[in-house]
Amino acid sequence: MPMFLLETLQKHKDLGRFKPFLVSHEDGLTRQFSYGDAFDETRRWADILSRNLVQKGDIVFLALKHRHEIYFGFLGAMWLGAIPAIIPFPTPKQDMDIYWREYRAMFAQVNPRLLVTYADNIPAIRDALAKQPCTILDIDDRSLVSATALSELKPVCGALNDTALLQFSSGTTGLRKGVMLSHGQLLQHMVAYSQAIGFSSKDIVASWLPLYHDMGLIACFLLPLYAGATIVSLDAFEWVAQPWKLLQALDTYRATFAWMPNFALQHVVRTLPGDLVFDLQHVRAVINCSEVCRPQTAQTFLDTMRSHGLRAEQLQTCYGMAEAVFAISQSSLETSPRSVTVDRYLLERFSRARIVDPYYRNGQTFLSCGHVLESVQLRIVPLAPADEVLSSTLDAAPGDIDVGEIQIRGGYLFSGYFRNDDATRAAMTDGWYKTGDIGFIEAEELFICGRLKEILIVHGRNYYANDIEGIVSQVDGIKPGRAVAFSIEDADSDSEEVILLAESDATAGETRTSIQRAVKTAVFNRMELTLRSVLLVAPGTLIKTTSGKLCRETNKTRYLHAESMKA
Repeated sequence: MPMFLLETLQKHKDLGRFKPFLVSHEDGLTRQFSYGDAFDETRRWADILSRNLVQKGDIVFLALKHRHEIYFGFLGAMWLGAIPAIIPFPTPKQDMDIYWREYRAMFAQVNPRLLVTYADNIPAIRDALAKQPCTILDIDDRSLVSATALSELKPVCGALNDTALLQFSSGTTGLRKGVMLSHGQLLQHMVAYSQAIGFSSKDIVASWLPLYHDMGLIACFLLPLYAGATIVSLDAFEWVAQPWKLLQALDTYRATFAWMPNFALQHVVRTLPGDLVFDLQHVRAVINCSEVCRPQTAQTFLDTMRSHGLRAEQLQTCYGMAEAVFAISQSSLETSPRSVTVDRYLLERFSRARIVDPYYRNGQTFLSCGHVLESVQLRIVPLAPADEVLSSTLDAAPGDIDVGEIQIRGGYLFSGYFRNDDATRAAMTDGWYKTGDIGFIEAEELFICGRLKEILIVHGRNYYANDIEGIVSQVDGIKPGRAVAFSIEDADSDSEEVILLAESDATAGETRTSIQRAVKTAVFNRMELTLRSVLLVAPGTLIKTTSGKLCRETNKTRYLHAESMKA
């Protein structure tokens, strides 16, 4: 039988050939493709790849800027039974040495059969591939633009356990690993997630998310394809410059869903022109996912969007990752996500969550990511307390909740990392995948605290780097979402001390000193943590991953080795 996504595409084409599948905004132009067009373009790309000797099981990379061909090249590879993977293209905001070092290693490990990119990128790609026998196609080559499909080319048949695609990690915690997902895993996820949010062919998704990110690929491409819905696709770089364009798309196309990471909510609020008004009353959900969902960010977004018709129950939350296709848990679209406040002292010292009054002086508030989806099992493996001596003298109170690493297993958990058995074994324990995320379950709902690798242990207390960064982002003079906290060893105290790097426009010495003092005060007042050093750097200095997240390890390494960052 043909792969299920291609069967789905053909079914939607037969039911409604002229129904819009994709509306793509590219370089000031709007290109629209119906489900009939999508079917024809997919076959055309399958023929192009077939002529270049792509066969079942081959790896096909697409490294393209925002354009419609990325959708159909991806599906065209599937048509042949090949394994497509969308990878980021290089941008001026990335450290090119780091970028190409990662991709040389990835190319050597994966050994792609064919790579589709644009002309300016080809010389660097050839250099990174070294002597690997990989065909490189220029997306603007006239022979590709004018190519037509052969009507007799039929989709390759396959099994549900065949690998459907590769998703590559964004490199926040190490070198990129290729997450293998089968057709069966994709199908199970689509069924479970579409049921959880009531997603159907009547829905319209508006998105600026890159397709090399799991949220963009699954929620904003393959899920709509599965359901027969419509996609309105914006260029991520245009969105960064004008974030209100997503709101405009939601309004203009009467789109019903949008997915965004937490920093994107901040960016929209921070840059929204006061004279623009949008109608968002019809939107079913704006779903906050990919990063820790912060209550204060959600509230600020709601306060700003209320005048545009957005209600509290329209802003939702989700927890997901590529190793689980995408979604693991999802808040209910019937009501606004619940928040709980826990005792910060017990959380930091003993890894326990004790629910307290929302106005408790030493409390910390977390936003629910909803219930775990069907066919996924989730458990919390308790963390060791930061202060084990003191912990042994403190009895748990009734209602105290263990805080620990989130581990998952289930039907649509990934098959492993492509050609990386060591990484696969290291990620698993007795059939459970170790997510590296820290959280707790309260009233059957999942709450996320942060990343295991981002816990900073200072003088017997656990601090989450993302909490520190969230506080710093609210300080006047700091670029919101552009702060990185990490710890270094301090020989004098025999403990860790925290360093904070933050981007700021301030240039005057007195102003910078005032901002640094305000940052230290804000963090101490909220967390009783004294920062060893606060370093202000120019906008654009801090390194991001290709998914838009600040790369904490890379920025720490640069700090430790670059004297200019310590000045």
